[in-house]
Amino acid sequence: MFAAERKVVRELLGQSGANDETLVHRRDDYGRCHVLAAIFAKLVALDDEAVMRVFTFVIAETLTRGSGLVEALGEKLETNMSNHWTPDETFFDLLRHKEAINAMVKQVAGKATADAHITSTAKVQKSIIVQHLDGTRKPHKADWQPRYMSFPMRSYTKRGGLEAVESAKPFAKALKKHAA
Repeated sequence: MFAAERKVVRELLGQSGANDETLVHRRDDYGRCHVLAAIFAKLVALDDEAVMRVFTFVIAETLTRGSGLVEALGEKLETNMSNHWTPDETFFDLLRHKEAINAMVKQVAGKATADAHITSTAKVQKSIIVQHLDGTRKPHKADWQPRYMSFPMRSYTKRGGLEAVESAKPFAKALKKHAA
C-alpha cells in the first residue's frame, strides 16, 4: 500500500520515472535529492487535496518507527495493525525473550498449554504459536497480533523495557490535554 501511494505522490510531483527507495532522501543521500524549487513549483500548481496527500505521505515516510510519536499517532488514529501486518517467519526469528514467548503461547493456546510448556525451548513454544496461527492446532487464531503491534504498544513482562512505550507518554499527555 505504501509503495502504491509513493507512486501516486511521485506522479503528482512529476517524478513518475524515479524509482528511489524513498521519496524523501535521508541524510546519507546528500547530493541525490530532488530540486526543491521544482517540487515547490509542482505543489503550488496542485489543489489543496493533492497537496495534503503529498504532505501526509511525506510525514508518514519520515516518521521514525518505534518512536513515541508513531505510538501516539497509531493510538489517536485507531490504527489496526492486522490490516497491514501479520506475524511472519522474521518476527518469530527475532523473538527471543522466553517470558514473552510463553505469554504469547498463553494468548493463542490458553493457560493450560502455556503452563505445560513453561520449560519447553523457545523454538518449541514459537512452533506452538505458529501452529495455532496456521490452523494446525485448535483454537485457530488467524487474526492474532502480538501486544507489540497494538496501539498503545503493550509489553509481555512487568519489567517493560519498550522504549517506544516510554517515549510515547509525553505525546499521550499532550493528546489528552488537547482533547479536553
